[in-house]
Amino acid sequence: MKKTTRLALILATSLILVLVIAACQQDNAKVPESDGITEVPESDGITLEENIDYVKRNKQSVDFELEDLNGNKVRLSDYKGQIVFLSFWSTWCPSCRKQMPYFEAIHQQYGDKGVKILAVSSTQVELQGGNDSDRARNQVKSFIDDGGFTLPIPLDPDSEVLGEYNKIYPVIGIPTTYMIDREGIIRYVLPGAFQDEEHIKAFIALFDQE
Repeated sequence: MKKTTRLALILATSLILVLVIAACQQDNAKVPESDGITEVPESDGITLEENIDYVKRNKQSVDFELEDLNGNKVRLSDYKGQIVFLSFWSTWCPSCRKQMPYFEAIHQQYGDKGVKILAVSSTQVELQGGNDSDRARNQVKSFIDDGGFTLPIPLDPDSEVLGEYNKIYPVIGIPTTYMIDREGIIRYVLPGAFQDEEHIKAFIALFDQE
């Protein structure tokens, strides 16, 4: 990577990190209300409204290849034909920790039914500015092992994937989840945490309603 490109990535990552830490000191904020709200039919008693409960995006996802905690290669393009919940998180974020059991439950119920959860861990976010990828990995592994979680945890040591998705929709806090359809298009973004399993299932149903 050229020096100028790497410098730009470092600066962009630093800005993202400042925003993420500041935002995570507050409760999960709702998406700002705006004109043109579209109400989505209820699913299991949950009503999702565009620009209130999520942001709609119709943008091509950015492919990547990362290693997970077990050293396995994780390529986003390998999941084409499936719905993917691509979530950026950290172990120090209370909302992220609370959300993880919901992700694990969906992984167990739908992992072989065309719905994948990819919980991406950025070194710089995990260490709140640090760059020791081994230390970050150990912290994440300890949390995952202690919780008995089995969903894929791709590691983003240079925050390059975080930076690419920040261009599509700004990551101003964690967790932030990009919901990708079967053709690889980002349809919805949720800034903040899912409230429970039913909340996630409502988004799965939303894909099939459009």
